[in-house]
Amino acid sequence: MHSYSTDNDRWKIYLYLGAIAFAASLGSGWIVQRLLGKYEIAMGSLSFAFTSLVVYRLFATRIWNWEIIRKAGLVAVPDFNGKWKGHLYTSYEDAEPSRTAEIEHEGLTPMEATVTISQTWDEILVYLEGPDSPSESEGATILVEGQWPTLTYNYDNPGRPHHDEINSHYGTTMLDYNPEEDSFSGIYYTGPDRGNTGRLELKRVEK
Repeated sequence: MHSYSTDNDRWKIYLYLGAIAFAASLGSGWIVQRLLGKYEIAMGSLSFAFTSLVVYRLFATRIWNWEIIRKAGLVAVPDFNGKWKGHLYTSYEDAEPSRTAEIEHEGLTPMEATVTISQTWDEILVYLEGPDSPSESEGATILVEGQWPTLTYNYDNPGRPHHDEINSHYGTTMLDYNPEEDSFSGIYYTGPDRGNTGRLELKRVEK
């Protein structure tokens, strides 16, 4: 996984987590002193650095997407975790079309695609399984201030060994998220060495 940027301010969260870690560090020392009566052990029971790490990891991986956190207005970034299925519509001329696509885009060939997203409060990984070769995100941005939340990511596709027509390449995908339908739709384009463009239409099938 890699970090992602967002327009949802995180500084308040860092302050709250720091305050909780500080209180936990002091509280653990007080409890040890009350139970054992040894000040020296109490002072070294739980360091602030250790409690900060524990509190941060708990929030970033377990707590950040709780409904109560969202209702409190602390986190606005959507939780994209899960498996998404749909179609990739490509301008690649030799692509083999899928027969299950319900939507057509002029000049583009539909291909079945599955995307798996792993996400925490500050990290994400977008893995796309296409019919020809997989791709994996290397950097991402999630914006929440517009009409729709958007996920933009840069990806790397290693291509397929021994297939010169499906060579290694990189590209960018920009997706709009519809919370009512729990779906993504948007565009992608590859680097100039490949020169393909297209669309992605996805719906979450598993969290």
